[in-house]
Amino acid sequence: MADEIRKFKDIRVGLTTESLPVDEFMAELDHIQGSVCVTRNQLWSHVADGTLSEEHLRRFCKEYYFLGVTYTGEFASLVANAPDPDALTLDQSEHFAHWIQNLADETGY
Repeated sequence: MADEIRKFKDIRVGLTTESLPVDEFMAELDHIQGSVCVTRNQLWSHVADGTLSEEHLRRFCKEYYFLGVTYTGEFASLVANAPDPDALTLDQSEHFAHWIQNLADETGY
């Protein structure tokens, strides 16, 4: 089972659209990037351009690690309690399968 290659299923059944030309896609991506909170957080821009001091980078890495360590334990509870309104049973839930695979990946399985 360890050698098995797993792939995510497309859980967005029926929500796919036609591909955009590259220039339109990049323009849309720039617009989205300008509206998400990453741009409001000055830390990420300093990480990206390499201007964050080593002291602050170390602290950021520690906080990011702590978040991962503590959040992963709670993630199982979120997965177990996440409703899938399109599935009648847990065996039919693509939502559950997607998140449980993500949980396994986060914990190193």
